[in-house]
Amino acid sequence: MKRKFSLLGRAMLICFLMLCFFLFVRSQFFAITAIRTEGLVQLRESDVLRLAGVKPGDNLFLAEAKALARKVEMNPLVAGAEVKKNFPGGLIINVTERQPAALILKPDGDGAIEIDRQGFILRVYEAWPRGSLPVITNIGLEGNPGPGKQISSGRLGSVLIMLRQMPPEMAPLIGEVNLNDAGQITIFLTSGIEVRLGKTDQYAGKFALLLEIMGGEEFGLIAPGVRYIDLTSSKPVLGS
Repeated sequence: MKRKFSLLGRAMLICFLMLCFFLFVRSQFFAITAIRTEGLVQLRESDVLRLAGVKPGDNLFLAEAKALARKVEMNPLVAGAEVKKNFPGGLIINVTERQPAALILKPDGDGAIEIDRQGFILRVYEAWPRGSLPVITNIGLEGNPGPGKQISSGRLGSVLIMLRQMPPEMAPLIGEVNLNDAGQITIFLTSGIEVRLGKTDQYAGKFALLLEIMGGEEFGLIAPGVRYIDLTSSKPVLGS
């Protein structure tokens, strides 16, 4: 009889402790009191919090970090998100944003599509946007794909390879990127100079050479008379 009461007592104690734990984790002790977002440039904090569906007062202990991150990643401007808990009441949402790399004319000819270097569509503009992003021409997109879709195949694929190898300081100098029917890429600088890159999958060296040429003192003197720079072969050719 004593043994039965002992077992019953232990069971009741375990149930009591479980009840205490259940009530504790759902108590105000774990209420979220501070939410911090990191890595935001294009997005607003309010947009991120709305996507995550979290707010001060919610229970931090019960919040699922991975689920919250997946919700934030639904925004086409987000490449990745990480959510960290800082007990007892802090929540940190770190966001890695996709960076705009170029514009493509919409197939219907009205407005533009903004993409990153991986071909993800970030925004669709009904009118031509302001800014200094290069415009990719002669791609021949079909339909009107929306934000979040990735265009990485077909004719755009070779241009994306070039964009991923292009140094950041080069982008503001480029007005247009043209892909001809033979798959050769030509860029047109905002200064009016045509730069022929040709067809390859190694563009980093060509851009380094182009920046070296343009940064030279001699080029500054002859630049007004330069119509094109041909980098399709091992030796650059400047033409007027």
